[in-house]
Amino acid sequence: MLKGRPSRRGLMVAAAAAVTIGVFGACGVAPDAESPEATPGRLVEISEVAREDCLVVGPLVDGQVTVVDCGADDAVPVVGLAAVGDDAPDIAPAAAILNGFAQSACQPSFDAYAIEVDEPLTGKNLISVIDEATWSGVGTTVLCAVGEPE
Repeated sequence: MLKGRPSRRGLMVAAAAAVTIGVFGACGVAPDAESPEATPGRLVEISEVAREDCLVVGPLVDGQVTVVDCGADDAVPVVGLAAVGDDAPDIAPAAAILNGFAQSACQPSFDAYAIEVDEPLTGKNLISVIDEATWSGVGTTVLCAVGEPE
């Protein structure tokens, strides 16, 4: 680990409306004060993010997401917080299965957002964020956001 740089842990998962599934973390770069292109923001625990917040897609940093000003170019709006369902195992499953739990938990928030903005979410990135390190089975918090395709 580089000196002065936060460690990364956890997992951010996402799926596009067209059913393209990707795992963010390995391919993203966490914002950091030394990077001139980093979007200014603050690190926040998933459970403390509010629906009116926006975030940047990337890896979790110490189990936290980066909340940014909603006017930022790379900002995606948070559309809800959800909890994984009753069929969730006590121990965190493999990433692909974790992704399924996250997407299922967020689906009602995605549907409600589509109605709210009166626009189908086809082609949008439906983003589900879950911290694998804090997985506790049933009730684990999932952050739900919607972004534009890259």
